[in-house]
Amino acid sequence: MINICLNCGNKVSKTHQRRNAKCCSAKCANERNKKRYFNPSLPISKGRVGAISELIASSYLLRQGYYVFRSVSQDCPCDLIVMTKKGELIRVEVKSGKLNKVTNTMSASFSMKRLNRNNFDMLIVVLEDGQIFLNPHQTS
Repeated sequence: MINICLNCGNKVSKTHQRRNAKCCSAKCANERNKKRYFNPSLPISKGRVGAISELIASSYLLRQGYYVFRSVSQDCPCDLIVMTKKGELIRVEVKSGKLNKVTNTMSASFSMKRLNRNNFDMLIVVLEDGQIFLNPHQTS
């Protein structure tokens, strides 16, 4: 559990720790996100980070020759549907993540164990620098 704010270094309160917060306040979380994602002048919410990741993944898939359809419903079981040139449909789940530069390992704000693998055929993790990983740590 994180007990030091990743933005300012102050102690994270017990209340914030119970919510698995990485920052001591919403203000610090917004400042941290501004530093981490794309345009530092904009406050970035988790929803916006997710939308950015979905658009980066969509752009990647379009460049690979897929037809890409994005969900308009927040409670859709997957984020994207892609169609191959042969008409095959693939359900895609997109997650945001980051790369630990010290250990060179990827971490994400989701648990592979909690993902319902029946809801998607392809998992894409988009790192904060725009790198893309397809089906990371997927087991058969």
